[in-house]
Amino acid sequence: MIKHIVFDFGGVILDLDGVHTGYPDNLAVIFNISIEDAVAIWSENKTAVMTGKETPKEFLARIKNEHDFNFNLEEGINYWEEQNIIDESRIDWELLEHISELKKRYQIHMLTDQIQLQNGASSWIDKVDMHFHTILRSYEQGFRKPFPESYQNLLQKINAEQEPMSVVFIDDNKANIDASNEIGINSILYTFKDHDLLKNTFKELGIY
Repeated sequence: MIKHIVFDFGGVILDLDGVHTGYPDNLAVIFNISIEDAVAIWSENKTAVMTGKETPKEFLARIKNEHDFNFNLEEGINYWEEQNIIDESRIDWELLEHISELKKRYQIHMLTDQIQLQNGASSWIDKVDMHFHTILRSYEQGFRKPFPESYQNLLQKINAEQEPMSVVFIDDNKANIDASNEIGINSILYTFKDHDLLKNTFKELGIY
């Protein structure tokens, strides 16, 4: 029996299409390098900042020193903050209304990979957070998807360690879905605003 429903944030609740919140996009501008080089640097170095072991400012300072990049650190972190303030029109409020109804019958959680940008919390964030019983952000938890520890930590926090099949996880990233399936969690690969897919899959799982 399903007891818990877990949602990713970016790409599920938040529309990321065409928004320059992709961290490599931001870093390419800050470091004045190609997007390809920025992707490589981010891929090799992102774990520490995404799991809270480094602040974004510490991350930028370290990369600046390691690669001898010439940029103003304060300007760099301010730019990163500004690029992560997103208009609430990109939130799927219709999905959140559905989540509110589900919350009456199920435990509703968010599992999301984020970095700790001080001013990046847009004004609408509280209106989103109120729909969830539990919110697990990678920089607060010390784990990020798709590593197994992230899902094991989730199961522990929601008291479902002994029954992962009581959990449904919705994410837009196939690697994250594959990893959660490995743990034994029911998983749904989702595309932003594909409400019919969610409705039909929920029906198959007995979620109403």
